[in-house]
Amino acid sequence: MSHSHRSLGLAMIAVFVAGAMLAPAAHAEEKTPTFTAGEGLARETGSQVEQQQFTLATGTFKCKEANLTDKAAVTGMMLIMEPSYSGCTLGGVTATVSMNECKYTFEPTSTTEPDKYMGRMGVICPVGGSIKISNGACTVTIEEQLNLEAVEFENNTAAEPKKDEKWTTNIKSLVYMQTGTCSGGTGIFASGGMMGSETVKGESAVGEPVDLWIGD
Repeated sequence: MSHSHRSLGLAMIAVFVAGAMLAPAAHAEEKTPTFTAGEGLARETGSQVEQQQFTLATGTFKCKEANLTDKAAVTGMMLIMEPSYSGCTLGGVTATVSMNECKYTFEPTSTTEPDKYMGRMGVICPVGGSIKISNGACTVTIEEQLNLEAVEFENNTAAEPKKDEKWTTNIKSLVYMQTGTCSGGTGIFASGGMMGSETVKGESAVGEPVDLWIGD
């Protein structure tokens, strides 16, 4: 090998090695967004802003009140929230909702711009458990499922008296089952919608507001 060819070969090897060393470093700079709170957090609570609606084959499920609560006061990359509903209808008919200890998970996965994040949610249930929605004639069953996209998270840094968050859900791949006398038929469906938004706030054990935000 001539001196010039040998020098070129060594230079190419040096570039390759340098790139291999820089790649992990660049990857390490990518941070996963995390839920963060001020001192004294005892619970996170969410209340609907834009009415939450489930679009189902049998019709729309919606409620006058839809709330979320995390009594464990856990922060990090995922929150597990206990939903509660009241004043509900399914297909325009008064409906009941049985959560059967099922809960929702919320997880920001990427930063889209300052204070805005995209992510996903899931439904988790005890073994054999499921969410049941019924208007007396038709029953909708929602079982455990994860990685439902997408959810948009936004920090309300100007909120008073403490920072809070807005979560906007736009799910179009909810799997559910219809049984009974249902518009749209019975069976398993895989394109249910879940839309709406919630304001999520932090509270202390005595109900005082606590800062809540997503950081990266």
